[in-house]
Amino acid sequence: ASISNVKIPLDIIQYIDVSRNTNIYTREFVESTRKINQYLRGKMSAMKLFRNTLSDKIISEFPELTDTVNGVVGGTSANTN
Repeated sequence: ASISNVKIPLDIIQYIDVSRNTNIYTREFVESTRKINQYLRGKMSAMKLFRNTLSDKIISEFPELTDTVNGVVGGTSANTN
């Protein structure tokens, strides 16, 4: 009764069904997740660099937009490292 509500991914059941070690599945899943996270982190870093470069160029060409550009940059800067 205590495990009746536990949901097991179909991939795990298939691994067990063909006598494969579930630790292999876990290792592959973690590695795949790590690669995706690195890819997304790179994209976020590139977009942050693009945003900063673009805002600097806009401010240098249109100084009257400084407050507006800084507001946009400030609004898109949350949780970026």
